[in-house]
Amino acid sequence: MRTQKGIDDSRKAIELKLRGMTYAEIGQQLGVTRQRAQQLTKPPKRVYEMVRQRAGGACELCGFELQSGHVHHKGGSFENYNDPDNLQYLCLSCHVKQHESKLPGEYDWKRSLKMRTTKAARYGHKL
Repeated sequence: MRTQKGIDDSRKAIELKLRGMTYAEIGQQLGVTRQRAQQLTKPPKRVYEMVRQRAGGACELCGFELQSGHVHHKGGSFENYNDPDNLQYLCLSCHVKQHESKLPGEYDWKRSLKMRTTKAARYGHKL
């Protein structure tokens, strides 16, 4: 069972994420690690499973069958941030592409491609 502090931290983390802050910035603001900030914004396991089942275990953009996929937030507000209708089940490659398409001008494309290629190879997915 989640404590009131955990619920409050999750609410704050989601609000900061919706303002465009990175997980590292959210972590600094809340006094937690980047990883913990990311965990605070994740949908509950039951919602993750619902989204995975809706997608039939395949990426909702490219159709690649997944052992383990990523849940992508399409946008939304605090009220619907972790609602299944605001979430997509994606492979790593499509998830990274969704975020890259929303980034402003300067972005380290070479580093991103190297990271994507390394992670995709690890999971048996070709870019």
